[in-house]
Amino acid sequence: MKTIEQYLNQLEEPYKEQAINNTGDKNLKRKVSSLNEALMSAFPWQGSPEGYRYWFVVRDKLVYNL
Repeated sequence: MKTIEQYLNQLEEPYKEQAINNTGDKNLKRKVSSLNEALMSAFPWQGSPEGYRYWFVVRDKLVYNL
């Protein structure tokens, strides 16, 4: 298992910087089992500057190659 921060650091820009900036220090250190889980649990998408729809599309692109 990796930390959320380790998974987010693997992302390409601008997703990497945006996701890390949206995630609190406590969540960055939490261990999860997949990139999908890291993205889904790092921060509340609807409360982010980018919004829920943005992160929904990003997650589908990065996890499911859609």
